[in-house]
Amino acid sequence: MSRSETLRIRKADKLTGPCVSAGDRAYAIGTQDGGFVSTGWHLPGEMGGVWAHPIKLLDGFWLQVDGRTLPPAHAFTAGPFWVLHEYEPADGLRVTRRQFVADGEPTLSVRYTFRSSRSRRLHLRFVAALDLQPVWSPNAELSDAGYFPSFDIESGTWLVHHLSEPWFVLIGSPSTIASRDQGESQAPTDGLLPQNGPAMALNYQLDVAAAGSAILDMAIAGSYRDAEEARASFQRLRGVDPLWDIKQARYAQVLSSSSLDVPDESLLATWDWLKCNNDWLVRDVPGVGRGLGAGLDDYPWWFGCDTAYSALGCLALGQHQVTIETIDLLRGLSERGNGPCGRVIHEATTSGEVVHPGNTQETPHFATAVWETFLWTGDTEFLHRNYDFCRRGVLGWLFTDRCTDGDLLPTGCGIIEIAGLDLQCIDVAAHTFTGLKAVAGMAETLRDDTTAEHARSLAKQVRTRLEQAFWIEEEGLYGDLLASPREFLERLAVWKAQASGRMDESGRDLVAAIEGLEWKARADPHPDERRAWLLGNWTLVTPLEAGITERDRASRILDRIETAEFIGPSGMYLSSLDRQHAMSINTGVLAGIEVKYGRPDQGLTRLITLASTLEAHMPGAISEMSPDYGCFVQAWSGYAIAWPIVNGMFGIHPDALHKHLELTPCFPSGWERGRLGSLPIGSAHFDFEWDGSSLLVRSDKAGWTATSPTHPVRYETRSTVLQPG
Repeated sequence: MSRSETLRIRKADKLTGPCVSAGDRAYAIGTQDGGFVSTGWHLPGEMGGVWAHPIKLLDGFWLQVDGRTLPPAHAFTAGPFWVLHEYEPADGLRVTRRQFVADGEPTLSVRYTFRSSRSRRLHLRFVAALDLQPVWSPNAELSDAGYFPSFDIESGTWLVHHLSEPWFVLIGSPSTIASRDQGESQAPTDGLLPQNGPAMALNYQLDVAAAGSAILDMAIAGSYRDAEEARASFQRLRGVDPLWDIKQARYAQVLSSSSLDVPDESLLATWDWLKCNNDWLVRDVPGVGRGLGAGLDDYPWWFGCDTAYSALGCLALGQHQVTIETIDLLRGLSERGNGPCGRVIHEATTSGEVVHPGNTQETPHFATAVWETFLWTGDTEFLHRNYDFCRRGVLGWLFTDRCTDGDLLPTGCGIIEIAGLDLQCIDVAAHTFTGLKAVAGMAETLRDDTTAEHARSLAKQVRTRLEQAFWIEEEGLYGDLLASPREFLERLAVWKAQASGRMDESGRDLVAAIEGLEWKARADPHPDERRAWLLGNWTLVTPLEAGITERDRASRILDRIETAEFIGPSGMYLSSLDRQHAMSINTGVLAGIEVKYGRPDQGLTRLITLASTLEAHMPGAISEMSPDYGCFVQAWSGYAIAWPIVNGMFGIHPDALHKHLELTPCFPSGWERGRLGSLPIGSAHFDFEWDGSSLLVRSDKAGWTATSPTHPVRYETRSTVLQPG
């Protein structure tokens, strides 16, 4: 059996947590016990239910059997592309509910299976709570224009049309097994669901033989353009089993690519799920584009910073096509929202609306992701599509609009989204360095020698300037930002007022820390001269992430970072001043840094911390916030685990265009073996095998070379045998 048939996690307790059954055109977010609850904050309480972006279709649905609503499920199983709810047997009847979304279909498929100890006829009533709403927009409110429902006797379906928009939802059974009775509108919800619209009901009779089983298939199809699209998708769901087989076969390919075998079991358990997580987050919206969203439930759309990280995770996990699609989409949305300047947006929804023009670091960070994607794929057409945009953004917008005082360190917000951090930030400077190197590499590849030389020269200058401006010798750390004491005091006053509103001990500790910074700022004899200030945000490690920091200095930094000041039980704190929260992304970035600077054992510790949360929120997903809150599935969690292993521990640095690999393996001391199989690079697939002292590399294509400055490397071309049929 393929991995797509065996991968699953089953649980039978604590089932009030979230779950998703997702495809690229639709998804359903509910709870593991089979319910639906108000969830999310972008659209308050509305981010769950059934969605076919850019619209929501339903708040949820449920089934009544012989007049009784199914109780909460007593067991839940997460599969790679499906979920299953099991209901407690009653009166000799066992019921399961399986959900999945077929590839390319704006339709949720729901299959109820009934197994009975005796022959019986079941009277079934499927009830769906309507909520046709648009995706979130800061410029629009929820729609309450009303609906027009129509019941089609021939197909036994409800078609509901939003009265003021071309939005449709179609509900029914594509199965030929069930007999259909007249549907009912305005059905009561029994208080089980959040409800903004009417509830539509469909009634069925189903015969179950003794010791046998019977199936009721339901489908919920949507369209934001016309009724015919919903009808056509519903019709295709009449062949739901072939669609299931197609998706299962595709997942078998996804899971066989970039396969991992290492001594640590928690990483093995997590690895394949990361690929599934990425696939769940792909949003394909006709007329807008296709790409990897950031997270569920609150961030199903597209972000600059998230893409720059998650793209590298996808490369390491073998998901190259979605990497290219997402980067191309983000470039197009940025050009639509910001014009030709090359600035990368921060956020755009599935309606195509750009809701944030972009933080400063996102423009150079995007260029780094473009260059890394090219190195892995060798796709020159991709490079041509993105080069001029990156060149304009990094060499134009970044150094014109963001460096107005002639300094080489751009101003503006970075990754940390806190009001007031709009000065010269350490992560902006670090990503400016890597972005310049990326543009130089692109330019050199495309024979734009003048640009390549200019970008490399700027990169050297930025590196020198960063080290001079941000390093705080007495702390042994980089500062978070550059500001004059006067500028810093203005911001500290705001942050202290916010912290003062917290009545717990951590709030009081934060106020005390801010007051200490205020004392330093007031004591500075040069109130208008900019200097580095230490806030202890995680981004102070980004110069190490960028490879700027020399090893001796890096060791000094990491010796302090790897203490309780910065590290908690769930990973690296977002802030050492306010040790309350950790994210998968900053813990993963730190893991990669530790491997980069020769500390793989510490890096492995960070990865194990992340992997231990695989079942903490939704089984099979790593949450945005560690261990179990924020978005319950997050794209950059794939980067957080996969990139430190592939780029760091296996040390894979490809140049697909020139068919060359540079390898710098750096494995944990306890790993006497390790294997990474069928990793796509360019048009080839590679196997990497570590035996404790050397690395064996096998390729299915001839003409490649592999070298390592640190370890013995053996390279072989393995033959590929194609089986007939």
